[in-house]
This record gives sequence, structure tokens and C-alpha cells, in this order.
Amino acid sequence: SFDESSFTLLVKASNGTRIIYLDREFKSINIFSVPDIQVDDNSTLKNSLIFMIPIDGIVTIKNSDSEENLFSAGYILRLMMDRDVRLSGLNNFDLVQIYFFTKSVRYSDIISTTIKKQVFENGEENDLLFDSIKNENIINEKKDIEIYNATEIDGFGGKVAQMLKNEGFNVIITKSKEKSSTSKILFKGDNSKTSERLEKIFSIVAQQENGNSIADITLIIG
Repeated sequence: SFDESSFTLLVKASNGTRIIYLDREFKSINIFSVPDIQVDDNSTLKNSLIFMIPIDGIVTIKNSDSEENLFSAGYILRLMMDRDVRLSGLNNFDLVQIYFFTKSVRYSDIISTTIKKQVFENGEENDLLFDSIKNENIINEKKDIEIYNATEIDGFGGKVAQMLKNEGFNVIITKSKEKSSTSKILFKGDNSKTSERLEKIFSIVAQQENGNSIADITLIIG
């Protein structure tokens, strides 16, 4: 999983919850201490909607050491061996890659901060968090995205749209449509980094479809 220019890791431990943004392109790490909101150990998508940013991987630890040991060799080894550790969206090989990446980052390029609970509960703006996780590849592609809410949950399409916008997706319209039991990602022309990123976030294989859509990519949420 840790094979792209950036990776957002959610770490839930006894000494707190953190969102860790690893940026390979700029060789930087942002560590956000976030409120102890109830998280789903198995679903990156559910946690993405809780924290309103796409989460790539989850590490759940029943007992944990101090933050200073977060990227040490011993700590990573413990994550790989400890039965009390649960991984979702990544595996032991990803942990090894993350470890070696962190060794290449200068201490001055590791930033830690705390995010207030209101940001996630009331939708308060937090430029430090959302600007830090912006995906430059997606922003530069400038692919227009339309979202159709085919669930029974009113406003769900808007929530998904905001989560995607926080990473830099260009969502131009959100609509409701008839209920569907399946979700789809449809793109016009060639596949792109934008559609590939959506595939990863929603665990859906994108399909090419050159219809009459005004957008480059259509996301149907079933």
C-alpha cells in the first residue's frame, strides 16, 4: 500500500489517536494528535468519513509506548510481532518501508500538532490539517468529479464530497439518484491518478465509460 507519493496513517493507541501524513515527495511527516473518537479497526473508508480525510492505513495498538518511539526500529518490530496490534490497509512490508522512509526525513521536517474535536464534530475549518494532506498530483490533473448519492442516507453524498475536497479533489456537483446496492467509479478517456486514487479510497475498480457526463469522473455511492 505504501507505494505512492503520500500515505495517511491512522494510529489508535492507549496513549492517544494520531493521524500521520507521510509525504515522500517532500520528505516530510506531519503528526496530528486527534480526539479519541471511536474508530473502526477494519475500515479505512469509515474512518475517512469520521475524520473527513482519506485514510490509507490503520494501526490499532492496545498498549503503546511514548510518541518518541513511534518510528524506531524496535517499535516497528513490535507492531509486526505483537498479537495486540491490528493492521488494516497495510501489512508488515509496508511497515518496513515506512520505517526506512522515516529514517530519510530530517528532524526539522517532522511536525507535530493537536487538532480540536470541533474540527471533526462541527466541520470547523482547519487549514493546518487539510492543507497538509493536499494531493498535488490530483490538484494538477484538474479532473472534474460528479458524485451521485444512491444510498438511503440524506446528505451522504455531500459528506463524501467534502472528504474528497479536503485532499484536493475537484468535486463540481453532488446529486441524489435512485437507490442502488452497488457503487461505481466511471471515467472518460484514459485512466488517471485521480481515478486510481478513488479506486484506493473506495476499494472499487474504475470503469471506462464515455457517456454524456459533464464531468471527467463519476462516483456513484451505493
